[in-house]
Amino acid sequence: MKLDPNVSLELTSLHQSHPWHRVDPTGGAGELRVFIENTPESAIKYEVDAATGLLRVDHPLETSSLSPAAYGFVPRTLCGKNVAQLNSRLRGDQAALDVFVLSERPLLVAGVLADVHIIGGIPVKDESFVDDKLITVLHRDAVYGGMRDISELPVYVLDRLCHFLAQESVARHNEIGDAFGKSRADQLLSAGIKDYEQRFGDEFP
Repeated sequence: MKLDPNVSLELTSLHQSHPWHRVDPTGGAGELRVFIENTPESAIKYEVDAATGLLRVDHPLETSSLSPAAYGFVPRTLCGKNVAQLNSRLRGDQAALDVFVLSERPLLVAGVLADVHIIGGIPVKDESFVDDKLITVLHRDAVYGGMRDISELPVYVLDRLCHFLAQESVARHNEIGDAFGKSRADQLLSAGIKDYEQRFGDEFP
């Protein structure tokens, strides 16, 4: 692409927005907008690099269990003291809230935004840190898109998510709790947004 020197462009239009700090999680067509870091069935775990906003390889999965759904995080959230206090647990892991995205058609591309609806979550303690996972469904998905609470989710789908988390955490001795529904998930999201605002304030307007 050739830039016309006579046309003024905002600097932000020349660069990809940082997916954690520069994306409005409420700006999509669904209830929530999330960032996908990992696709279903991937044997490599990817994470957004906090400094650059680019996807980087975190590590190969340590077991043969692969994620049954895409997963990533909710922009402009933080797992801090307000998240931890929901369950009187030790402390948050100081990362964005993690999220699974269920869809009939697998999301095969990472590094994209997805509009979703929250239906519940899974409590996870990762080496004494709170690392709870939100469970969402893809907006307008033919099979999952109309669900609004985890009680509508087939049991075997939830079992697969919990099994993946349990297998992924074998080396780290994580604790996986019982899944919770929409109401508690909404509280988790609100706490995560509050933790982010308290930590970063207007640093990333």
